Amino acid sequence: MKKVDYIIVGFGIAGLCTAAQLRSRGCSVVVIDSRKQSATSISGGTIHPVLLRYYNKVWLGEEFWAYAKGFYTTLENQLETSFIEIKELMRPFDSNQERILWQNRRTEAFWAHYLNPLDDSSTKFSGIRTPHGYGTSDEVWRFSPPKLLMAFKKMLQKEQNWIDAEIIAQTIDQLRDEIRTLKIDAKHIVLAQGHNQLIWPKSGRKDNLIALEAGYSPIVAKEGEYMIIESPELKLDVVLKGKFFIIPLGRDKYQVGATYKQDVNVAGEDLGRKKMKEALDELLTVPYKPLSYWTGTRPVTKDRKPILGLMSNEASLYTINGLNSRGLLMAPLLSDWLVAFMIDGKALPAEVSINRFTVSSVDHI
Repeated sequence: MKKVDYIIVGFGIAGLCTAAQLRSRGCSVVVIDSRKQSATSISGGTIHPVLLRYYNKVWLGEEFWAYAKGFYTTLENQLETSFIEIKELMRPFDSNQERILWQNRRTEAFWAHYLNPLDDSSTKFSGIRTPHGYGTSDEVWRFSPPKLLMAFKKMLQKEQNWIDAEIIAQTIDQLRDEIRTLKIDAKHIVLAQGHNQLIWPKSGRKDNLIALEAGYSPIVAKEGEYMIIESPELKLDVVLKGKFFIIPLGRDKYQVGATYKQDVNVAGEDLGRKKMKEALDELLTVPYKPLSYWTGTRPVTKDRKPILGLMSNEASLYTINGLNSRGLLMAPLLSDWLVAFMIDGKALPAEVSINRFTVSSVDHI
């Protein structure tokens, strides 16, 4: 039986970043995951620290952004794979008022860093209606999550630190049994399964409205619908953010989306497609052809903050979850916090600690 320091169950961006952080600390790591697509693998791959459409600041956005840029650049070098593809965003204005608001925001030191001066002299954005002009930002990256996941997975496979298996466990005993059948043992286990995670502490705090109770999960599955289009005449080479993202994929193909359903069991696929088509028809002056539609499911907490921390002292079981649509931005620093907590005993920020949901004793699972 192979023995390692850590087993990570799940290989989205949270699992990948946690594995990378542990390896950088000299820990031996095995990742267990199935062939099923993760939310990361089908995401648009954009990372940015602010919401330009409404000029909102992302929680700790600047801190996450600064860390993520260095982390991904280092990872590119380590994996000898280029997956960072675009470093610019274009936002067409819906009205002259939006244009004025962009200019006014640029007078603030914070926003001046993220909003470029307006320049309507460029003709690089052909095929797009911009009657009120547009703004650009260099503080947006787009990379290919599939390239990143595949490169890291190949490295683990080469080292025989990857197990292709699906773990479905509702209790710690079931989790141990399933891992045991894979002929692997570890001092510590980290669950990074997103909305597929079924093991959660059962005891909750009565004074907490979002407390965990028996059989309750703090994670809500939030489903987003996307569309892939082909448009040889568009020639867009930056990320466009209008009502929806339009993200260049290469070879005249673009990803459009996403629309979000609050309940994944409510039929609304046709409505989502209709909204995306209407937005494209309003924005584009060149023809396009829809090629495919697909959905991705993200793990969201009730308070919209990630969950990190210790699930069980006895089993040395940890979790990193609830990254929502900010996973690519937040996962590098969140995983650094989790690893510092696991190895150094450094306290986690209260905003992301699982302790905000559970009582101090978390072994009654």
